[in-house]
Amino acid sequence: MAPSIRWAVGHIGAYAPIISPRFDHLVLIVDACDNVALHLAGTPNNPNMPAMRVEECRGYDLWQLRHLTTNAQLYVCERATLPTTADRGKRRPIPRRRSGMADPLTEVELAMLAAVPEISPPMKRLLAGLWVRMSLRDPGGTFHLGGWFNDPLYRKPGRAHWASDCRLWGYHGRWDLEWRGYPFPDDLVAALTHPVAGITGATATRTSARSWVIRLAEAELHLHDREL
Repeated sequence: MAPSIRWAVGHIGAYAPIISPRFDHLVLIVDACDNVALHLAGTPNNPNMPAMRVEECRGYDLWQLRHLTTNAQLYVCERATLPTTADRGKRRPIPRRRSGMADPLTEVELAMLAAVPEISPPMKRLLAGLWVRMSLRDPGGTFHLGGWFNDPLYRKPGRAHWASDCRLWGYHGRWDLEWRGYPFPDDLVAALTHPVAGITGATATRTSARSWVIRLAEAELHLHDREL
């Protein structure tokens, strides 16, 4: 059973994210980017994503974050003001209540990071691929992940809009993901294994009425639909 470790980042799906992945440089385009960036950074005593820091605020529509332990960058951009804005060149001071680059890792963050199990390289690809595809959609309308928050295709019957008992846990090459609500399981499987937009080499096998396994090399990501 997965322990009760909450990093409090899953609800960013409510901000209609578009994710542009680059190695060590992730771009997250959202509504209300201030809310998302400051939430991801958290505070020294209440980190939502341990080791994440606000590096720079570039106006009202672009926040530059950096992960201390990996040195990876995360840019959080405002959807409504892309590609141009009058405030682009105006810089604001980083709010003191949020974790900045001058703040060292806290004991709380070190404990959270130490609690993360070992992850094999193929599984890292699967989990990273899962994250960056959280809003993937098929232009033909066959699937839409909807940020793991809703169904933009308005299919019936619907599912629970939000559930607090979603869990991701595992070790090395075997991880389990269980969830209620969105996305539809078939949409998730289709997105991860799509011949063009999916994870190269990933395959899916249905193991029961509500379970699937996504394989990549020796890694297995087991999906469990917990919708009531």
